[in-house]
Parts: sequence; structure tokens; C-alpha cells
Amino acid sequence: MLPFIRLGPFLLPTAALALLASFWLGLALAERETNRLHLPAAHVINGALVAIVAGLVGARLVYVARYLDVYLASPLSILSRNLGTLAPTEGIVIGVLAAGLYWQRKRLPLRLTLDALTPLLAALAVGLGFAHLANGSAYGATTKLPWAIYLWDDYRHPVQVYEILAAALILGLIWRGRKASLFRASCFYPGSRSAPARACCWRPSGGTACLCSAGCARRNWAR
Repeated sequence: MLPFIRLGPFLLPTAALALLASFWLGLALAERETNRLHLPAAHVINGALVAIVAGLVGARLVYVARYLDVYLASPLSILSRNLGTLAPTEGIVIGVLAAGLYWQRKRLPLRLTLDALTPLLAALAVGLGFAHLANGSAYGATTKLPWAIYLWDDYRHPVQVYEILAAALILGLIWRGRKASLFRASCFYPGSRSAPARACCWRPSGGTACLCSAGCARRNWAR
């Protein structure tokens, strides 16, 4: 457990650093995916930033509303850097809604946009595991296994390490398999002005034939 890193006169929260590092890595991977999928990288990345900012602000405001009397007595506590004073579930909902509205205004295809952001979400899961390990939170049950870690006055399952390994495995599988036909179960096609702008389509692996709804013309495949 290493909640803080000392850098001269400053104490830096390790959990926040882990999340920031994973977010930076995820953004880099997402930008590569947006280029591969021929999406405007600026709009996709800006939407992700909108989600983060709106989610953090929303999570703090919901937490403040939940304990309004406390914050009325000490208004400056609203600006606290304590991540424990957030409402995570509500923050995630607010962030997702804000990003969805932004992407809708920019007319981005939702499915391809989410495909491009999948590596970002997986990288954040890795960072979250490191944050839990640094804080000693999300700890496991007591055990006598040889790989147990000593935490909170007892030997416990290193659940945080399990979380990191599982998230890293998922990230690796997503990144290696993102071009495989297995992940092309649906594609977007621009139709005529009178037909729906998008249609679900499936291409057999290794084949050239394509099954899609009527009124859709093939433009290109995301590669």
C-alpha cells in the first residue's frame, strides 16, 4: 500500500497518478483506433474529456447534495481533492450522458465511436486496479495462500493484483483482436436519403459476400 509519493515538498496521491497514467495510455490507444476507423480523432477524444470533466463535477455535486448540511457549514470542502467524496455511480451516468450528447451534436456514429474508445476503457480498468492497490481499498478476504499480501492487520488475497491482471489481459485481447473478423459483427453503411443511414451487416470470415438490409450500398470497411 502506497497512498502517496513524496516529490520534494509535495505529496502526490498515487491512486490519482495511476488513473491519470492509464487515462493517458488509453487516449493514445483510442486515437490510433479512431484513425483506423476513419473517425475524427479530435471529436472522439474531446467527447471522452467531456465525459471525465462532467462525470467528476457531477459526482461531486451529487455527493454535496447528499450531505448538504456538512458542506453548508464548510463550503470550501467542495473543492477537496479527496476522491472518497464523490458519488461514482451518478458520476458515471452523468459523464456518459454528457459524452453522448456531445457526440450526437458532432454526428458521430455511436457504435464505431464506442469501438474506438474500448481500449481507453480497458486501460482505465488497469489503472483502477493500481489505484485500489495503492490505497489498500477493494481488498480481499483473509487467506493463508503463499501469495497473500499483508494488508489491514492480516494476510489477504491480493484481489487488486487479480484485478490488474484481468484488466491487462482484457486490454491485450482487445488490442490484438480488434482487426479480427470476430469483432466485425456489425458495420455502418450510409444509405440513400430515403433509406436509413445505417444498417447492420455481417460478412463471413474470409469471404467477400455481405448480408445487409435492403437499400444500403457498400462504401468501405473499417480496417
